[in-house]
Formats: sequence, structure tokens, C-alpha cells
Amino acid sequence: SFLLKMAQEEQDPNTEITEKNLLMTVTYLLFSGTVTTSATVCYALLLLLKYPWVQERVHEELTQELGVGRAPSLGDRARLPYTDAVLHEVLRLQALVPMGVPHTLTRTTCFRGYTLPKGTEVFPLIGSVLHDPEFFEQPEEFNPGRFLDADGRFKKHEAFLPFSLGKRVCLGEGLVRAEVFLLFTAILQSFSLESPCPPGALSLKPVISGFANIPPAFQLQVRSR
Repeated sequence: SFLLKMAQEEQDPNTEITEKNLLMTVTYLLFSGTVTTSATVCYALLLLLKYPWVQERVHEELTQELGVGRAPSLGDRARLPYTDAVLHEVLRLQALVPMGVPHTLTRTTCFRGYTLPKGTEVFPLIGSVLHDPEFFEQPEEFNPGRFLDADGRFKKHEAFLPFSLGKRVCLGEGLVRAEVFLLFTAILQSFSLESPCPPGALSLKPVISGFANIPPAFQLQVRSR
């Protein structure tokens, strides 16, 4: 469809349907649709290796709520508050896109005493919010309990913004949340995760940290449950 439209508008000097924009669009789709989900699931598995008691509790909840032999579905999320809290804490701690995606001002704007001219690029520093000690106590610690209330029910957090916010929030948020939940729970439903390395030797430091935080490579052993 894009190529057909590009052929129709090739004589229009003002068209945005160009080969450059086609390349960038495909790149965004591939990155947003694959790298984000795979990196988040890998980071989640790495955290479970480093914190085996968290994995044990997820296993207990899955067994209690779903039993054996039934694949998890999106409708099960409300019945799995601890598992949901773990995934939220993974997204918070990872801060996959710490600088957010740049946005451009469509008009001159005054913000907190500063005048930002039309056309200014703005980077929402999502990582600074997700790791802000004012909102998350000991933000560098992996603590799924921060997303649970006193009764063990899942609770939302106003500073949880891994997908940005507002009208330009990530369009793929719903898809990523669904994919990560289904992949993560399906893996934990069927397997126990083990590492040939002691938990303390596992590093959580991203192997790439720039536009995105990509987790390091690690060895993973799986055992049927």
C-alpha cells in the first residue's frame, strides 16, 4: 500500500510518502514489535534467575490459580496479582527506552518559566521517573511488592510510565503488555528456570544502554515442571 501510494504521489514535491519514510516506518515497526517484547521477556527471565524466591512465588500462584495443563490467557491476569506485579516491576526497573521517544512542539510553548519555540525536540526522560526515589522507595531494587497492597491485590502506581503518557503514548502498549504477559506466564507455567551461575554472579547491567536498555546475554537452563 505504501509503495502504491508513493508511486501515485512521486510528482508531488510536498509528499511525505517517500522511500526514506518507508524505511523509517519499517524500522520502527520491527523495533517496536520485536526488540521491545523480546528484550523485556529476556530481562524478566534474568531477574527470576537472580531472585529465585520470586520465581518460586510466581510458580505457586500459577499452580494455585491455573492448575496444570491449561495455558494462561489474558483473562487470567486479574487472578494473578503477584505475577502481574512482577511484570510491572520488570518494566519499571528495566526502563527499556529511558530517554523516551523524541517529540516536536507544534507551537511555541511556555513550560515552568521557559519558552520552548515551535519545532523544538523534547525528550521525556521516562527512566528518571521510573527510578525516582520520591515515587519508588529504593528504586534500584527489584521489589514486585511495591505494586501490591496490604491484602496482596495488584495496585496501580501513578509514576509507572514505561510507555510514556498523553496523546502520544506508545501505540503498541496494549500489544506489548499482552505479549509479555502471555509469553512470561506460558514459560513459567511449563518450566522451572535455572542458571549454571550463582544468582549473585548474574549481572543486570545492560549490554547496550542508549536509546534502549538491552539486557546482557546469560545462560539459562529450563526444567519441565
